[in-house]
Amino acid sequence: MFLPIVNVKLNGYAEVSIEMLRPERPGNLISETADIDNRLKTLFDALQVPKIEQLPANEVPAAEHSPFFLCLLEDDRLVTKVSVQAYRLLDPQRQDKNEVDLQIRIRFVFHLPAFLIAELNLRLYRSSLFTSSSRRRLDAPVN
Repeated sequence: MFLPIVNVKLNGYAEVSIEMLRPERPGNLISETADIDNRLKTLFDALQVPKIEQLPANEVPAAEHSPFFLCLLEDDRLVTKVSVQAYRLLDPQRQDKNEVDLQIRIRFVFHLPAFLIAELNLRLYRSSLFTSSSRRRLDAPVN
């Protein structure tokens, strides 16, 4: 079973910021080896819950993955904002044009329904009343 962090039930979405380091000159975002939109599609496919046909047949999860696998996205359609900056990878040992280093920052955004927000605010208010009234000032005289 797969458990996505960002899903429709929680009314969530993700904003993704990517820094791509690759052994090509800056400005060659679309090239004969792999263009940026194909690379992004591959990345987003890896971050979402896999489809049944993508799973290996008769594969059993390892014990550390029971009872579920944690995934970032329920569906890659929940990504609402993407920014990509491409830089040149300055590593002489790594010159394979199909290999890239990625730094990925993901911002999770969840829009809770109004009744849940009201309930959370009420609980936080009650919690703050309880903790503030049960505290005693350290400089107060002891009776």
